[in-house]
Amino acid sequence: VDSTVAANSSRGYGGGVYFYNGNVAVASSTIAYNTAFYDNTAKSDIGAGVYLDTVTASFVNSIVASDTGGYDDPSNQRDCSHIGGTLTESFNIVQYPGDCAFAVDEQIDPQVLPTLADRGGPTPTLTIDPTGPAHDSGDPDG
Repeated sequence: VDSTVAANSSRGYGGGVYFYNGNVAVASSTIAYNTAFYDNTAKSDIGAGVYLDTVTASFVNSIVASDTGGYDDPSNQRDCSHIGGTLTESFNIVQYPGDCAFAVDEQIDPQVLPTLADRGGPTPTLTIDPTGPAHDSGDPDG
């Protein structure tokens, strides 16, 4: 909840986070600018930002974007990969949803700015462009 996962890398699946076998809830969070490689090669199903492996996952009011699996071709980018379990979600922006069942249009850039900085909270965070599609796009009740 209220977390930023950014600028991480993995030599396997899930450059930002790898969730395995259980329950996970992601709310009001940003997962961006992470990188994943498998055996030092690029793969399209790697889940560069999020890898969901046999989990029950819930994403609400969150952004998953600008993660890379070693590809320059946007059609091969996957911010999220999902292999088993269930995924529920609402009010998210996922730039390259991959095989995760997010109800978003493909390739919407939420315009998350790439610099982690002190924005008044306990840890550095990313920010969004105030004129971008992520601004005021969350659930107004949550």
